[in-house]
Amino acid sequence: MDPNIGKTIEYIISILNEVVAILTWLLMLIYGNPFVMFGWFIAAMYSIKRQHKIREKSSIFYYLLLLFDGIGLVADVMANYSWASILMLDPPGIPFRRNKDKRWEIYMLREITVSKHMERINDSWVDNPDPSTREKWAHLVSSSVCKILNRFDPSGHHC
Repeated sequence: MDPNIGKTIEYIISILNEVVAILTWLLMLIYGNPFVMFGWFIAAMYSIKRQHKIREKSSIFYYLLLLFDGIGLVADVMANYSWASILMLDPPGIPFRRNKDKRWEIYMLREITVSKHMERINDSWVDNPDPSTREKWAHLVSSSVCKILNRFDPSGHHC
């Protein structure tokens, strides 16, 4: 076995360790700060626009944009189950819930991101004739944030 192969493998492993450390640092930065997460959201919306303009799926730029969006999605899910739920005073959803037809359905997977969580709060507001103070606060926060997010979404309707 060539001794240079061992050094090459060691070099590749050291580069991969650095990449994992940088990605972990980015994820914790986004996850821990709502303002940084909002900036990441705006950049991700721009990234999605760019992905639609790129015709060649083999482009390295296309895969970098996918990685960028993936990091944002993981941070979004982590935020939904931590500080976003605390801010809205509303847990992301119980695993099973009865729907309007009185049938049990799996609910948690539908509400995995902060946007889906806010969408549920805004939709339940319409059906609730006498909301509690906690529900009023949750609706105030979610409707305000949704108005801001809708401005940056290419479709114009984010949540």
